[in-house]
Amino acid sequence: MTRQGATIAVIKSTPGTVTIGKSKNDVTVVCTKEKYLEEIRPLSSGFQGMTLGNILLGGIIGVAIDAGSGAINKYPDTIALILDPVSFPTADARDNHYDAAIARLNKDADKAVTKQQQVCTNNDTPCTSPLKKIEEARLQAVEDIEGRRRSATIDAMS
Repeated sequence: MTRQGATIAVIKSTPGTVTIGKSKNDVTVVCTKEKYLEEIRPLSSGFQGMTLGNILLGGIIGVAIDAGSGAINKYPDTIALILDPVSFPTADARDNHYDAAIARLNKDADKAVTKQQQVCTNNDTPCTSPLKKIEEARLQAVEDIEGRRRSATIDAMS
């Protein structure tokens, strides 16, 4: 994991856990494994909801201090990267790999939708925008997986 070009964490084997400090700067996650394609994923440093409370309680000065330190930002709690083999022995093996990736994606997206619906129900918050973002992200991710499927190499010798 790197931030602004500097390594901030290394996980030697997976699954693994690491805690990284908050920052306004994004993190880049790079996963490598022999006989698999490298996977690179950015982790965006997003706005943390408690900041609104800080505005009310601490005023603009508190927010300015938190913004400068990155304390108002938050990275996703978890990230899952699925590495693709350099090649597949058969078209069936390729399709099984990518079908499983789509199934995991849909399961995770369904959980996110359920969680967002609970938040909206409990707080009487409009759900349209957050749910739309989840669905747009799901569609983009499926499109990415299908693109990787189309470009996957089938090599009976692997």
